[in-house]
Amino acid sequence: MRKANLILLALVAIHLLAGPLASGQGGNQPRGLYIYSYPAFIRSGEYESALSVEGIDGAAVVMKWAEIEPARGVYDFSEFDRRIKLVRSHGLAIELGVLAGGSAPEWIYLPSSKDKGARKLSFVFSHHNGKGRLINVTLAPPWDPIYQAAFVEMLGHVAQHLRAIDALKHVSVVKLTGVNTDTDEVRLPAETPQETGNPGVSDAISTWRSVGYRPSLVVQAMREVAMAWARAFPDTWMVLPIIPQASFPPIGEDGQVATGRRAKIAVRDLLGDVVAAAEGVCHGHFLLQMDWLMAGKPVRPRVMELARRFGVPVAWQTNFYLGREGKGAACGGEFGQAMRCNDASFLSLLEAGIHPEGGSGPNARGAFIEVFPPDAIEFAGAIARAHDEMVR
Repeated sequence: MRKANLILLALVAIHLLAGPLASGQGGNQPRGLYIYSYPAFIRSGEYESALSVEGIDGAAVVMKWAEIEPARGVYDFSEFDRRIKLVRSHGLAIELGVLAGGSAPEWIYLPSSKDKGARKLSFVFSHHNGKGRLINVTLAPPWDPIYQAAFVEMLGHVAQHLRAIDALKHVSVVKLTGVNTDTDEVRLPAETPQETGNPGVSDAISTWRSVGYRPSLVVQAMREVAMAWARAFPDTWMVLPIIPQASFPPIGEDGQVATGRRAKIAVRDLLGDVVAAAEGVCHGHFLLQMDWLMAGKPVRPRVMELARRFGVPVAWQTNFYLGREGKGAACGGEFGQAMRCNDASFLSLLEAGIHPEGGSGPNARGAFIEVFPPDAIEFAGAIARAHDEMVR
């Protein structure tokens, strides 16, 4: 079946499942401090404990697509519902995320009665330019029509389920996932052993070139996943977490690999085009996000440059430099050489996002900031003060 037909059928299906665009849920811009979590914090009970910290306004419910739809057309909302009920038992707003990309289910790569299955690519990469642990990830090219159609259908079922349990009205913001690796940030593997100095990572550039990677295909993919989210969650605020540098392979529209300064410019330009595609679909209820704040340091200028360009609010996540230690943010140093926070430095970290340097108009103040459970518990005083500063 041709790609255009697949996308058209998928959009029709999600329209039937999710209802008309003007359903009216959402509306108010998300604001305040939100708990963000990983499975380890949920298992330890810290996620639940953090929900009761004074000054917390919402919490992220983030699930992998493979967890929600473990088999084709078979949905398991048991853990999803448990987390939704937990957040709502504290009267908090819900931030929704469904991790796709490397978190897509294996069945999308298998043939079905309708199609031959999505193209499957394998990578070994490492966060922080090769300094993090090695991660094996498989994903389909985000412009693959089989992947796109399955993603659209899944989002329709998620929205339908939230409506059925009367929780959709409490979803204040959703993550614009779909062009991802293992996190909610928009990015594709771009590492090579030569570029990172880490022989354990795979040559992502060669892999992408082998399937005809072009920047225009990435922009097309972003536009299509944004349409899927907007159709499933009409009028709900959408947030796009971005990485300002090295977020895409530096391959040009001619298929050639850029190097040096030209590579940085190519990736920079593509990121701007990706944001433009998403904002164009979600105009009027769109935010930019970056998952990094540091005490005493300004936010990344590129984030604020894009926020000013499109006139959109900004959101943040602290940083996760102490994740290996079962903690959350550091308040100084670099990844691998991080300095621990105290109440004062953690408040300073949050204030960097509350009053982002270079902001003006709708982005003069941060909309919301995601914090990790151990930090919310340990620095409850800073959380309370930051909450008062954000919502007053």
